[in-house]
Amino acid sequence: MWFNKITGKVYVGSSVNGSRRLSGYYQPSILKRKYIIYQSILKHGHANFSLIILEICSDNIDYEYSKKYILGREAYYLD
Repeated sequence: MWFNKITGKVYVGSSVNGSRRLSGYYQPSILKRKYIIYQSILKHGHANFSLIILEICSDNIDYEYSKKYILGREAYYLD
């Protein structure tokens, strides 16, 4: 979860590969995409965000199951 320290907004996401996903938030080519979180990071700067890891899921399960499970957990936190 990204927390915007200026606006108080939160952005919840998920990933099967967390390190790859996290590195994307620092790549200019990725930040140009039209996602709300990317636009907010570009507007306010990384220093005005906190990253909060809500849950770490086991990597001992197969990819398709883990992807479905992780998306379910993301929906849980969005709700």
